[in-house]
Amino acid sequence: MSHHAPNIHRSRKAPQEEEDAAKLKFGEDFEDEEFLFISEVALLLEKIPDSQKNNTVYKKTEELVNTFTRFHNDESVRELRKTLMRHKLHKYELAQLANLVCEEIDEAKSLIPSLAKRSDEEIRAMLDDISALKKYQSNSKNCAYFYTSRKYIMDQTLPFKYVSSDEESRSLETVDVYVSDVKPEETGPIIKFIKKYCPREGILDHVKRIKKTSHDKGFTLTVLICSVESITFTDLIALIKNHNHNSILKPRIQQVCKYPAITRTQFDEWRKLWPINFIEDPKRELKFTLKEIENIEQYMERAIKLSIQAKLKGEIPIGCIMIDPKNNVILSESFDTRNSTKNPLSHAILNCINNVASLEKSNYLEKSNKIEIIQKQKKQTVDVVININSESESKTTYLCKGFDIFITHEPCIMCSMALVHSRIGRVFYGHSNKVSGGLGSCYKIHTHNSLNHHFKVFKGLLQHKIYDLSIDC
Repeated sequence: MSHHAPNIHRSRKAPQEEEDAAKLKFGEDFEDEEFLFISEVALLLEKIPDSQKNNTVYKKTEELVNTFTRFHNDESVRELRKTLMRHKLHKYELAQLANLVCEEIDEAKSLIPSLAKRSDEEIRAMLDDISALKKYQSNSKNCAYFYTSRKYIMDQTLPFKYVSSDEESRSLETVDVYVSDVKPEETGPIIKFIKKYCPREGILDHVKRIKKTSHDKGFTLTVLICSVESITFTDLIALIKNHNHNSILKPRIQQVCKYPAITRTQFDEWRKLWPINFIEDPKRELKFTLKEIENIEQYMERAIKLSIQAKLKGEIPIGCIMIDPKNNVILSESFDTRNSTKNPLSHAILNCINNVASLEKSNYLEKSNKIEIIQKQKKQTVDVVININSESESKTTYLCKGFDIFITHEPCIMCSMALVHSRIGRVFYGHSNKVSGGLGSCYKIHTHNSLNHHFKVFKGLLQHKIYDLSIDC
C-alpha cells in the first residue's frame, strides 16, 4: 500500500524589497517608525531620573548626543520639526536635515541623496530655515523667537534697537473721570443725557464711553460721564438731579489713561484700566527678514571700513554710506573730512548727501542734453525743451527720498536736519553721540511733531566694532 505524502501548503513570505535610503526604501520594520532628531534624543535623556544616569551606556550616549546636537531647548526643537514638516519631507529626510545642519545645497544632496529630486530653490529654502532657527533660537522658555527666511524677525532678536519717539515710549499716565454703573436698559437715555450735558473733551476721545465687566452673575455696565476737571462733584450731582437721573447715576471717580495708545504694547497695558480705542499703524510695525538683516550688517561693515580709512588718513573716523533699499544699490559713500578740508561742514553725512547731489546733477544734465538734441532733431521750440526739463527737475526735488543711511556714529543735530530735508527713509548707526546726537541721545529730530517729514532710526548696529568718539559727529 502506497502512502502519499500529505499535501502541505506552506505560506511563503514575499521577498522583501531591498533597502535603499536614496530611494527612501527602509523595509517593513521601519514603515511605522519615527526618526528622531539628535536634539530630541538629548531632550529625552535630560528627563531620565538621576538614579538611572550613573551607568556607562547613559554616559557614552549623552556624550555622543551632546557632541552633535545643534538645538538645545524644547521650543527650538519643536519649531525645527514644525518648520521642516512644511516642506513635505519624508521623515528620514526631515531627521537627516535636522541632524546634519548642512549649509550648502551640494552638501545636502551628497549626504541625503533622496533630495536630488528636489529643486535647488527648495533645498536652499530648507537650509535657510534651519540656519535661521539655529541663529535665532532663544534660551527663554516663555517666548518663541524663531523666524525663518520667509518670516519676519521680532525686535527682541534684532542686532540693533529702534529709537522710538517719546510718545511711543511713554509710560501710562492717568486722568480722573466720573463714572457710574448703569443697567443695560438704562444706557440709551443716559448716553443721550451725557452727550448733551457732559460732552467729553478732546483729550478723552480715545477712551470708550462704556466698560463691560463680566462676573459670575452676568455682567455690569459702567458708563464714563466726564472728566473731573470739567465739573465739580457737587455741580455734577446737581446736574444729574435736575434731569431726574439721580436714581440711576451714582458718580464715582475712576482713573483712565490720559493719552491715546500708539503702540500695541501700550494698548495691551493701558486698556486694563479702562477700554480704549486703538488703530494700529502698519507703518510703525518693525519687520525685517533674515536676508534684510544680513544686508544691513554688511552695509554697516562697509561704513566701518570707511571709518578705518578715515583714521589712517588723519581724519575723524566716521564712515557713512547711502543705499537705495529697493534694489540694494550703494548710491554714495564717504567719511568725515573736516581735518583735511578745514571745513566745519564736511561731516560724513553731508559729504554723502553732496555726492548724491553731484550724481543727480550729472544725470540731470546728461538727460537734459539728450532731450535737447532730440527736440532739435524734431525742430521743436526751445519752450518745449524747457518744459520737459522742468518736469524732470520736479521729480527729483528731494535728493534722498526713501533711501537708507548707514553711519558709524549718531548724526549731530545739523546732519539730522539735513536728513529731514533730504527726505531720508531710515538711519542705522552704531555708537551714540552724547555730545550733540540728534537722533536719540540729545534730541529725537526724526520724530518731532513740528517737522513735515519723519523717518525710522535704529541704533547700536555693530557697536562693538566701532570707535567710541566723544565728539560732534
